Amino acid sequence: MWGFLGGGGGECTKEVRGAHGVGLWVHIRKGWEVFIRYTQIRLGGGTHIKFWYDTWCDHVALKESFPSLFRVARDIDASVVDVLERSGEQLQWNIIFNRVAQDWEMSSIEAFYSLLYATKLDNSQYSLWWIPTVKCTFSVRSFYKSLSQETPIQFPW
Repeated sequence: MWGFLGGGGGECTKEVRGAHGVGLWVHIRKGWEVFIRYTQIRLGGGTHIKFWYDTWCDHVALKESFPSLFRVARDIDASVVDVLERSGEQLQWNIIFNRVAQDWEMSSIEAFYSLLYATKLDNSQYSLWWIPTVKCTFSVRSFYKSLSQETPIQFPW
């Protein structure tokens, strides 16, 4: 998971315990798992974005979308820059696997590379985008709306 509160590169702030864990940040950290589901990382250079773990090219991390490929990937901690080669305007994804692909894996591999090559990359810095709004900017109202649509809870009133 990409850490808005703790930096970048597949991290999030660690849960705080003890005397220093009091206040607003503790409550923000507790809601991070819910919050991050509504975000997507848009990347530029990709140095801080974990290829398999972060949500950057779809609405879910690649390790979740392609678990069988994740299990045989040689470098599961690689960043996007580690597996992306640029030659002028051409992009080449260089993901190395621990073994040769089996016949039954070909459709998964095709979908995997189709998704990668369909993802548009630019040279700007990476940023966290808020998916529920058209302009991808966060608002408390949109977060409340997302949460209220998530689970229909019946209140006693």
